[in-house]
Amino acid sequence: MRSLPWLGLAVALLLALPDPAAAELRVEIAGQPAMISTAPQPPVVVSARGSCADIYDAREANGEGGTCGSGAWPGPGGDWGAVLEVAGGDRLLVHSDIALASVEVAATTNFPAGLTRPDGTPVRNETLAGPVHAEPTGAAQTTHAVTLPPLDPRARNGLAFAIVTGAADGSRRHYALSIRTPRKDRYGEPCGIVWYGPGDQIDQCAGETKGPPPPSTLPVEPVPPAVVGPRAPALAATARRIGRHLRLRVRAAQNGSVRAFWRGRRSGWTKVRAGRWRVVRVPLRTRRRLPRRVTVRVTLRTATGAVAVRRRLIVRGVR
Repeated sequence: MRSLPWLGLAVALLLALPDPAAAELRVEIAGQPAMISTAPQPPVVVSARGSCADIYDAREANGEGGTCGSGAWPGPGGDWGAVLEVAGGDRLLVHSDIALASVEVAATTNFPAGLTRPDGTPVRNETLAGPVHAEPTGAAQTTHAVTLPPLDPRARNGLAFAIVTGAADGSRRHYALSIRTPRKDRYGEPCGIVWYGPGDQIDQCAGETKGPPPPSTLPVEPVPPAVVGPRAPALAATARRIGRHLRLRVRAAQNGSVRAFWRGRRSGWTKVRAGRWRVVRVPLRTRRRLPRRVTVRVTLRTATGAVAVRRRLIVRGVR
């Protein structure tokens, strides 16, 4: 029987390809307590780049060489593909269609090689998260979870997020994507609440002057620990209708200004002193009877930033 050289070559190529069931991962954000998105970002699907067994970290990001060879990772300053919007402290879930024996992740700054500061000092990349092994969330070992540490301001420019998986048969696959802060309460909308980390959030719809700083190619120094962000204001357990106004009582733990929102109507800014109750009035469109309970949003603005809270209050009084 005459041999078919091309048939042997085709079989060899098929054997070299990664298992289709293990060639893709789905990565999603599970948030964290008190910071769960109302409309979360859909999971990001990433395809395997190859069979590299070593995680990408600061050493390789600074051009000091890697064991996986040139082109295994996008490299410093490169396009790391799909982007996940995250906040410091978020829980990330890595889903696979097959059981995985190990999942290793790391997040590294993504400044291009040769970048220098104005004084000529070279800018070096740093690994800000990991390398660390994600933990399986069930006996099937098809989903692994990892919690991000607090992220410094450099994460807003995008971090190179590397994943290396190991299967039960000893085979390895590596994947690349990008993560950046902040994470939005409603993904894809132009304004709303955004989270940088626990206790560090702003409401982009409330008219605050503070917002994410413009992208920079240079590292940004972390905020000194002595700078304390605003703490959420307290609200009275009930609200009261007075004429065509909804009257709220607000107390803040810090000096600043507060503004209240309800169904598209908002009050003006009212100055508050730490620990003292102040009355805030939201104008109403009509004199119709209000529902028994209302959900209001109150924003506190201080010298160090702004924070918003939502509360469901009982309405008393119909005058």
